[in-house]
Amino acid sequence: WLDLELSPEWRGTVVEIGVFVFATDASDKLSISGLTLHRTGWRGVLASYWSAWTSYRGWSARSINYLYGTADPNALSPVLVAAAWSALAVVLLWLAGLLFTGVGGGALAVAVVLPWVALDLLWQKELLTQLAHTRAQFSGKTVAEKHLADADSQIYSYIVRLKSAVLPTGPSRIVILHNSRAHNFDRLKAQYYLLPNNVYNFGKVPPESGMAYVDYVLVLGEVPGLEFHPLDNTLVWQHGRNALSVELLDSDPLGNLYRVTHRRTDLDEHS
Repeated sequence: WLDLELSPEWRGTVVEIGVFVFATDASDKLSISGLTLHRTGWRGVLASYWSAWTSYRGWSARSINYLYGTADPNALSPVLVAAAWSALAVVLLWLAGLLFTGVGGGALAVAVVLPWVALDLLWQKELLTQLAHTRAQFSGKTVAEKHLADADSQIYSYIVRLKSAVLPTGPSRIVILHNSRAHNFDRLKAQYYLLPNNVYNFGKVPPESGMAYVDYVLVLGEVPGLEFHPLDNTLVWQHGRNALSVELLDSDPLGNLYRVTHRRTDLDEHS
């Protein structure tokens, strides 16, 4: 159940409905037996709330920091509903105690504990579903097969290929560049899989100092303002004001690997 009125784009005359499905395994199958549209009503609203609270939310790289109470972060949180439920029950019990013979401590405890237990059961249901999905996704596989079955399989395969076929066997000094600031999933995963190489993983362009001791530059994706000039084998940024002599070793849809070809003595003299 989905309350489409919660979407700001669900306005005007509807001419087409599309269903987007994401699967972690190409062998997964999907069957849609029917799709029905209903007019707005309290039954549909309650059903959409219940569907949002009980549907599988899954997890991502951010799940270690927080866990939403619904699949849609903008949906009504069950925590707020449970708190309102508990507060209303306590108020009604207090009013009943004023009108009649008082309220026992057991009734107040139930009014507070019961919503808490209900929230915990929803959370436990999510954890059990996560456990089942994890077992189906990773059970019985080697470490390499688990990486290939994970969400970062593309970056894992890319870095493993670079380490086995392009980079030298000994540790190298590598700078990773990416069109992002602070933490980014792809660049952090690339740094992790590049170990035991010495990796500098900050910024969109090469750092102002220290490049005299860098062996390779790995550019993940497209970085605006950073260009490779094949005629003179240079990486250029800041509208041509800065350049670095490099050699393109590997080109891939995920990134480009360059070997720094400058002579360290020349850079040291200008640093």
